[in-house]
Amino acid sequence: EGPHTVSVIGKNFCGKWQQEIDATTVSWTIDTTASSATITGTPSSPTNSTSASLTIAGTDIVSYKFQQDGGSWSSEIAVGTPISLTGLSEGLQAISVTGKDSAGNWQDSGDATTVSWTIDTTSPIGVSVVNEGDEYANATSVSINLNSNDAQQVCFSNDGTIYSNWEAMTQNKSWVLSEGEGEKTVSIKYKDAAGNTYVSTDSITLDTVPPDAP
Repeated sequence: EGPHTVSVIGKNFCGKWQQEIDATTVSWTIDTTASSATITGTPSSPTNSTSASLTIAGTDIVSYKFQQDGGSWSSEIAVGTPISLTGLSEGLQAISVTGKDSAGNWQDSGDATTVSWTIDTTSPIGVSVVNEGDEYANATSVSINLNSNDAQQVCFSNDGTIYSNWEAMTQNKSWVLSEGEGEKTVSIKYKDAAGNTYVSTDSITLDTVPPDAP
């Protein structure tokens, strides 16, 4: 392995030899060591995206083959062509790649470069209760009990359109209802680690007017 050079001098019909300083020379390099492919573009994990585009590179890598979830290997693909995946199902995804260098050496499949991530497209479930389920509130300041199977963040809205900033999931939230008497509906949006969301609502009637004196 490594560089090799062969120099040749010739003799003509008259018996004159080619000068050594002008020898005809050829050189080449023997490379029997395979390079390793690299993979970029791996989705965050978990993610709710069912597609991915992975870019393959690596020192002296010119082409590659890939394997999806332990299946059969693809045909040889030029290194400038990304792996485009669509319609992926929920759960763990794994892509393994073997690269070929310019000398024709293939990365061993037992030492393939592998990336993995998890797809989660299932929305979390959340239950929200304002003021412990009371029918009436006599002030705009209320408490909301929160319960979810998978949510990590929540945000809140008095009109179902404009929400507060995302904040960490807790069991209880102090909230201020919109002004004005009557029924108020609070919308609570739950979000899991993959970005899936679910909206829960609860209503309470705001009555801040004291009854008439007897």
